[in-house]
Amino acid sequence: MDQVLARASQVVLIEDEQGLGAGFFVGSDGLVLTNRHVAPAAGPYRVVLSSGQNLRGLGLHQSPHFDLAVVRVATRVDEPFDLERDATDDYAVGTEVWALGHPRGCRNSVSRGIVSNPHRATDRDVFVQTDAGINPGNSGGPLLDSAGRLVGVVSAMLSNSQGIGFAVPSYLAADYVRTVRRLLRRGVISPGDDLLGPGAGDSLDDVIHAGIDTFVVRGLGRVREDASRRADVALQTDAGTVRVEWIDAALLISCALGGVGPAEASSAPLLRRLLDANGSGELRGTTLGIRGDQLQVLWRRSAEGLDRAQVFYALDQVRATALAWGPRWASLAYEGHAPAAPPAAADLPAAASDWGPPLQLPGPLPGAR
Repeated sequence: MDQVLARASQVVLIEDEQGLGAGFFVGSDGLVLTNRHVAPAAGPYRVVLSSGQNLRGLGLHQSPHFDLAVVRVATRVDEPFDLERDATDDYAVGTEVWALGHPRGCRNSVSRGIVSNPHRATDRDVFVQTDAGINPGNSGGPLLDSAGRLVGVVSAMLSNSQGIGFAVPSYLAADYVRTVRRLLRRGVISPGDDLLGPGAGDSLDDVIHAGIDTFVVRGLGRVREDASRRADVALQTDAGTVRVEWIDAALLISCALGGVGPAEASSAPLLRRLLDANGSGELRGTTLGIRGDQLQVLWRRSAEGLDRAQVFYALDQVRATALAWGPRWASLAYEGHAPAAPPAAADLPAAASDWGPPLQLPGPLPGAR
């Protein structure tokens, strides 16, 4: 048990506007392993260390195949998990395990159970099934054996039941971290030092263009039209054209989902659906609104005190939200159907999703992961 408790100092809390989850250090350079549904985008994330220190976290990479992601914080870590040494596949039915995390916001909690099935296969994934107490807020935390070795990364729970939880196996987690480190060494992804450091006191134009440059350098988009120092830049992204405008000390970032006719734009049902969507908590700090004849994803803030990291995060939030809502804008604008689950959620184990009704493995409640 002492070896399990010794690992608690490496477990962190990860929080954004969607809720909170857990993660744990897998490198002395500040790399944190968590779930993809806890850190599905670049951020920003508030990362709380076991000491209580608050740090800014950057979503460095998200696995396209498993419910895994890596977040980085600007800190040096003593004795992190070494997944080459501390991951194990030496477990079977009945092996005693401990889950570390923050269930329902109760920070730094530990629950005990056993491995119920070491190889629980679903349609798309393989999990370690356990009866250890797992609740929203445990997602992304480590599942350990009695020697403090990693058995898996807690990912999901079966709602409306007790003692049915799931973790991504440690061998998949170790392989994923190796892949991320390989991408870092080759320069395919950036360690994010420019975003994790303190913001510079530059002019508004310089700050916004620096955020745009970071977005472009990371391969998330390209400048379609750049009016140099004029306050209007358009970026071509995988979600469509993201437009950046800043006027009178206000920054507006937008991405059109599709056109709406005059009748629909002024219809009470559409306005009601927009209000429902904007109050749903799944827009990651953005809103849905009508500008002219278009339904758009919008991010609007005062530009006072912004730094390049905040501009970059806002660009990524608008892009990610437009990707998720793009396929369903017509239903929202014209048909009046309740919004369907975003594509990003459909790619996850159903239990890992905060959206919609359960499919195979119902998941965390809104506000906690």
